[in-house]
Amino acid sequence: MTVRDAGSGRAEGARPGVRPRGGPAPEGGPPAGGRTTVVAVRRSRLRPAWWWTLPVIAVAVGVRIPFLPEISGDYTAFVSRWYDWIASHGHLAALRDPTFANYNPPYLYLLALVGYLPVPKLLAVKSISIVFDVVLALVASRFAARRSPGWAPLVAAAVVLLLPTVVVNGAGWGQCDSIYASCTIAALLLAVRRRPVWAGLLFGIAVAFKLQAVFAAPMLLLVVLAHRERIRSVAGAAGAAVAGFVALWVPALLAGAPLSVLLAVYPNQVTGGGVGGGGRGVGGAVASAPYTYNAPNFYQWLPAGAPTVWTWSGYLLVVLSVIAVAALVLPHPDRSATDVLLLAAAALAVAVPFFLPSMHERYFFLADVLTVVAAVRNRWMWPVAAAVQLASLAAYAPFLWHTTPIPLAAAAAVEAAALAGSLVVLGLRLRLPPTGRRVPDGARTAGPAPEAPARTAGVAVAAGGTEPV
Repeated sequence: MTVRDAGSGRAEGARPGVRPRGGPAPEGGPPAGGRTTVVAVRRSRLRPAWWWTLPVIAVAVGVRIPFLPEISGDYTAFVSRWYDWIASHGHLAALRDPTFANYNPPYLYLLALVGYLPVPKLLAVKSISIVFDVVLALVASRFAARRSPGWAPLVAAAVVLLLPTVVVNGAGWGQCDSIYASCTIAALLLAVRRRPVWAGLLFGIAVAFKLQAVFAAPMLLLVVLAHRERIRSVAGAAGAAVAGFVALWVPALLAGAPLSVLLAVYPNQVTGGGVGGGGRGVGGAVASAPYTYNAPNFYQWLPAGAPTVWTWSGYLLVVLSVIAVAALVLPHPDRSATDVLLLAAAALAVAVPFFLPSMHERYFFLADVLTVVAAVRNRWMWPVAAAVQLASLAAYAPFLWHTTPIPLAAAAAVEAAALAGSLVVLGLRLRLPPTGRRVPDGARTAGPAPEAPARTAGVAVAAGGTEPV
């Protein structure tokens, strides 16, 4: 028989607050297993099994197969010729004279490597983009997984992997936008997690692949200001960005490429209007207006003879857009919340190419993906993501399918509505009550067990701080 302390009802030798095996929970103590066990069980029930990824992969492969035989004008006029040059000049050794291409060396390295694959040239080129489609989906899933357990990561990965513009851009067009986009969004995620040096490194790599990655610079700057990073951290991030960019020149320099040629790649792209898009068998891009290369932005509304002052107006509007978003976010107590920063980044991803001149139709690719990731965390962003996708597809259609289902001026109006919608959703999120003090990921607070979590206006209140879901 068990001897109990008189008047306490506690077994002799038992520690206070500890439930004896097989007995009831101590009076006034926490429930058996504690709140942590309950939350873990609930989350494990919400987390999808790994085999749910199999149908997603099957569908993603299936929707890409019909596009693989497509030959775009960019492939015929540029990439196919680069591939042949590289293959006939010793693969990586061909980089000793990089003037055969107007791309920065990193993408040319990948062309040299896939040249060893025993597959047709067209499939080898498109395999680069398809692999990075998967990387892009994985990065998007990690962004959605931050403080959002359960199905959110799988939904984000599946939607990004099946986005029409992502499918067409890589499997149909053979473009490499998924490379810079995956690096850019990974950099944004690391910046949100307060890893500025790693964020800077990935941002430098993104810019090394595609100059369009600089569109993310205002987003990263906003995150740095929201977190009030130290000057030393910002300097380290800037140094890491430069190091990441320059490091990808090393193989070309070792192969004998002149540094002056590498330094001139991006200036030549800017002064030459960038690398043009093309339809089937038609190389280069045809500008539908003096200030836009088929991009669904506000320049579509200008007459063909509009004065050059509109170029500077576009730059001014970009600056004003960044200032407006910063003015909304930075004074708010929740300025460093993940969902707030993601909504702000999505709005800027739409605003920057919408107001900049000389944009191509593919330059909204980052907005295509970021608006979807934001929508996974905030359901009010789904109409915005759909509008951005519709406008992008309307801009793709004249090149890829020789049809104009929606006039580009109308597509620009849809894009404008998406921009306005993203700002409205951001404003509504900032109208919610502040979610309180946050603790870094993995940090724990001492003290008694908290009360049951409360949910108010889409915000989960948990122990040791809060985080919007």
